[in-house]
Amino acid sequence: MNKKAFQFIMLYLTLLLNVDVYAYIYDDMPISYSNRIDTVNDKSVKLWESYLQSRPDSIYENPFWLDIDRNDRFSFDPARIWIFQNQEMLKTYKPMILSSEEVSPGLTMIKTLFINSSDTSKKVSPLALYRVYVQLKDSGYVLKSALQVETKSWESRKMNGLTFILSPLHKYTSSLARKSARFCDSLTALFDLPDIEDAKIYILTSKDELASILGFDYFIAPPFGLTYAEKDIVLTALNSEWHPHELAHLIFRSYSKTHRFFQEGVATWCGGSLGQSLLDLTMLLKKENEKRGQPLSFKNVLQAEQNESLAYYTYGALIFKEVFEQHGGRGVKNVLIEGENNNKSIEEIIANALGISVSDIDDFLQKSLYLFIKNNTINY
Repeated sequence: MNKKAFQFIMLYLTLLLNVDVYAYIYDDMPISYSNRIDTVNDKSVKLWESYLQSRPDSIYENPFWLDIDRNDRFSFDPARIWIFQNQEMLKTYKPMILSSEEVSPGLTMIKTLFINSSDTSKKVSPLALYRVYVQLKDSGYVLKSALQVETKSWESRKMNGLTFILSPLHKYTSSLARKSARFCDSLTALFDLPDIEDAKIYILTSKDELASILGFDYFIAPPFGLTYAEKDIVLTALNSEWHPHELAHLIFRSYSKTHRFFQEGVATWCGGSLGQSLLDLTMLLKKENEKRGQPLSFKNVLQAEQNESLAYYTYGALIFKEVFEQHGGRGVKNVLIEGENNNKSIEEIIANALGISVSDIDDFLQKSLYLFIKNNTINY
């Protein structure tokens, strides 16, 4: 059987059975161990090894995780979108299991270092130090997310459909919680979206604390905010109940499969980014363009993505602002739906929504940037 035929059969079985069949045959991940690890008798380590060999970059009904974490849509392992993003990441950052220790009866904590080491330069680049738990259940073992373990005793406060789960280092502010609840109610009404009925908002005081409750004792670049839309979970490291960007992701959770550019664009248009308003962001981008000498093309922004996150987020917000002005909430939702269509390019979707040609997108963005600043500042 040739390679193409094999790949076609695997794809067919994946669609037919609604499971990632590759997950059960990916067994070439090299795993190393510290001297503290008993590779023969430690059943918790054996379970973790099995998971690491089961295509952890894939979402499927994974047999190694606790039922509450397991879901065919939810990233049951927080490390999936941090470490196991794709096969290239798996090949680049190899796991070294450092320790396996029982922290309470029936609960074991495993720590794993993910590193990229070069045999030629002898340079070691750590990506993450990840902590996962193994729980004894019905005479067997299952993996358990650090989120449940680390926050089970944390104080919580409820405001309408939002439950704020508070870091012990955070002081609760009811006025900001109320502001967040009203923000959610107003946007769901404006766009005729499902109400937020039981969302969990984890309030953290720093990026490192956010990473820690997901099991990362170290990560090279932890975010300030993260939303697991399918599970109605938001994590914010702004030390505040008010993080409208992440709340917007939650509100538009029905469109979580749309292109990332549209996800971030609509969230930035509705809620700014990292405490900065859309006006703040446009002015920062204007200064950046002036310093650069010329603005980045839209194509370059899409390709650079995280390296040009200011332009990536701001351009997306300006596009949704114009779509809303032209077509209202229905137009915004149509763009998000179109963003799930892999048969159309991002440029085509934007051009169709704005009634312009693809070649005019760059000109539209620059005019929109300067016009938005002009209309929203007194001394321009």
